[in-house]
Amino acid sequence: MDPGERLSTPQKQKIIQLFGGKSYFFRIPRYQRSYVWSDRGKSEQLAQFWDDFFDTEKSEGNLPFLGNLILSRTNEKSKFEVVDGQQRLITLQIFFRVLLNIALEVTGDDNTYREKIESLRSTLLSVDEYGEKEERKLIAGRDIDEYLKELIRSGSLAETPTQKEAHWNIWNATNFFEQRVSEYIAAAKTVDVKMKLLMGLFRKIGEVEMIVILLRDQSDAYEVFESFNAKGERLNTSDLFKNLLLSRLKDDEDRAFQQWTNIEQNVAVINRYLPQFNLDTYLRYYWSAINGYVSPRTLYREIKDNTTDYRKLLNGLDKCSIQLVALLDIDNLTPMKVSSVLESPKSDPAGKESNKIQTSIKLLSSLKAQQYIVWVLCILQNWKHIENRKHVANSLKAIEAFSVLYFTGGSSSANKVEKIFSNLSHELSDAYKGKGRNNKTARSPEEIILNGFKKYIEQQALIPTLNEFTIQADNLQLTARNKDFIWQLLDKLERTNQRTSEFQLDRVVVTVEHLLPQKPIDDWNLSKAEIKPYVDLLGNLTLLDFVINGSIQNQIPKKKLRGEDTDKKKKYLDDSHISITLEVVELWHSNGYVWDEQLIRERHEAVLKRLYKAYLPDVSNEPSRYLDSSTS
Repeated sequence: MDPGERLSTPQKQKIIQLFGGKSYFFRIPRYQRSYVWSDRGKSEQLAQFWDDFFDTEKSEGNLPFLGNLILSRTNEKSKFEVVDGQQRLITLQIFFRVLLNIALEVTGDDNTYREKIESLRSTLLSVDEYGEKEERKLIAGRDIDEYLKELIRSGSLAETPTQKEAHWNIWNATNFFEQRVSEYIAAAKTVDVKMKLLMGLFRKIGEVEMIVILLRDQSDAYEVFESFNAKGERLNTSDLFKNLLLSRLKDDEDRAFQQWTNIEQNVAVINRYLPQFNLDTYLRYYWSAINGYVSPRTLYREIKDNTTDYRKLLNGLDKCSIQLVALLDIDNLTPMKVSSVLESPKSDPAGKESNKIQTSIKLLSSLKAQQYIVWVLCILQNWKHIENRKHVANSLKAIEAFSVLYFTGGSSSANKVEKIFSNLSHELSDAYKGKGRNNKTARSPEEIILNGFKKYIEQQALIPTLNEFTIQADNLQLTARNKDFIWQLLDKLERTNQRTSEFQLDRVVVTVEHLLPQKPIDDWNLSKAEIKPYVDLLGNLTLLDFVINGSIQNQIPKKKLRGEDTDKKKKYLDDSHISITLEVVELWHSNGYVWDEQLIRERHEAVLKRLYKAYLPDVSNEPSRYLDSSTS
């Protein structure tokens, strides 16, 4: 049946008719997305709302429609679920509350308008005067209802909302309307004139019309929601999926909604470390890990057309989000947590493999890489089948190495890499399901984990040669955004120098140090402007203990070294136990304590070559191919 056949004849209704009587009480169902209207960035709906209806040149008889309001009847008289139009209804409630707040503030102790204000409040918001019993005009979704109710009942919100974006949007909308309405009445000198203007705003918005459409059958709400939102402002895939999920799990809706809320919260934590990672990304990566690459545009249709067990799908999404957030909550990641997440304390009693996995994930996170998460999700889904956990650590080590060589410099295609991880994950999932068992060319799961990634990237010639890498990373510099990544690169050099892994640098006490300081003292005979092009290059950086760093400060090379000073309390660069720093000491000695642009750029190139040679064996079984081709 066409969605239009499920709807009643559209009727025009003024806002005052919708909110002013007892004919309509609205509830926003769980499948709806949360409150997203904003006055920032690309979403300027609040500003548009104000301009459309409160432009002083527009008369009450010349106002635009506020849009469609599609409602579904409930079993209670005058109670309706909102299928489409919830953003506008929430915005109206916030606007009404702001108008009432300002009216109360304007009148103060003057009781002349008190009865009118209370009448408007009980009519538009349906809140009992004393707050003891209430029948609110609008019940919002569970994620924002308590927060919105606080505003409607008390007229105020906490100064700082929670981390939920929807709460911030309500808070911003409240502030937006407070500012606009205050400016609107600012020129009025008396209470009477101010109240006349405010009542004019009430009257004007009350005359605005919406097109109200009722569903003929309540059971059609989910499908009509999907159809109408596909034609209007585009919803995120996660919004549509949430609607689909709850429609398929009606008999278990409370549990399904709680699981979905958990997933949203876990993804929000990951988003703090990976700003491009959101709910849509998580859904797509999870699906790709099982079924192969899917584009953002076709994801929803793929899920809808190919899912038969929505309970199983939701359980998997929920469980993997818990495991994934534990692995990607970088500030709290430890080898013990890795072992706990992967349920492998017996297979890795010394934490050796867990430590490798932690190191790889931390570097990938510092690089802001996220395509590899498809592979991690595949590993998590198949973890109970994986016998050799060491292979997993080595596969992540290969991914870490490739990501440094491929992405450093920022000009490479992330989409190609995502497709590789998706296809590799699909191959592994199929191998564990027994698909391709009779195919003589099919690889075993162990072979896919250990060497699958390397073979994919070598087949597609994605590993840069030494020469390509040094050109690509020629201008690799320390910035505020890549401090962790630079630290990880220098730590890799240090670990490469060590013959054992017994000594590990502590990120808490070891920092990245500029050899030529960003703010050189007069003895350097250099200005900040002169050194700007090269002072942050990798060649001018090392790792140093905080204590030594504080002792040598911005001195010239010779004064950063101990020389003949026998005071053991004072620390110098050559007191460091970090080998890459002691290499700089030797370099300074051999160059007469000169440290200029030429030497910095020479060391920069040398460091890049050492990094390349350190990472290459982890990502290629034939590293000599890339070294030879780079020098041919």
